[in-house]
Amino acid sequence: MKKGATALDADHRAWAVTASFVLTGERATYRMIVPDRPFDPATGRWGALELAGRYQWIRFDDALFVNDVFADARQQVRGAHAWGAGINWYLDRSFRIMLDYDRTGFLGGASSGGQEIDRTPEQVLIGRAQIVF
Repeated sequence: MKKGATALDADHRAWAVTASFVLTGERATYRMIVPDRPFDPATGRWGALELAGRYQWIRFDDALFVNDVFADARQQVRGAHAWGAGINWYLDRSFRIMLDYDRTGFLGGASSGGQEIDRTPEQVLIGRAQIVF
């Protein structure tokens, strides 16, 4: 990256891990799960239920923050780590309902009295209904 006459070959690091488990026994895939027993309350069929979790981390190269040329550590984060959990309810092959919670913590990104401090963590709860056709 380059800003004016200053050039930098930044070395950022990141990774993530995700896992899920289908509680109702259907085959887990990267695509939408197809319930073995599609939603039909009259016959006691409730579709498929999946639990999911994720952890992720990113760290930006410290060289970005030297002399505030590319970034100001009192305003921009140096890194972040986040975890999330979700539940997915597949009613049939074309309809699902999802509820996810995520929390992200930050390294830096705020200041107090001229001193760099960590930005306040962020939390989000997201619900979604999806029709696939």
